[in-house]
Amino acid sequence: METFEKTYNNGSLSILIKDDSIGLTNLNDLNTIVNSELNTDCKDIEIDFSNVNSINSSGLGILIACYKKVKSVNKDLRLVNLNDKILNVFRITKLDSVFGL
Repeated sequence: METFEKTYNNGSLSILIKDDSIGLTNLNDLNTIVNSELNTDCKDIEIDFSNVNSINSSGLGILIACYKKVKSVNKDLRLVNLNDKILNVFRITKLDSVFGL
């Protein structure tokens, strides 16, 4: 089963995470998707957490790396549809201010 589903709409890319967790098992796929969009006409990237129930430190690390890469080419990275548990992880780590949550 594919871990991510990509959808393009009006110059933006939405990446739906199909797994219920973000960690070592799916990090490389997300990194590859984001890297492939850096030099395209895509204006911004949205990562949809609708299905995600947990995230570990490796998952946070890859999101930070993706954020830095996307910002370095003057694009935006947004995280959407985070549940309260995931949002709390971002608040505790102060990453909510980095990602504008």
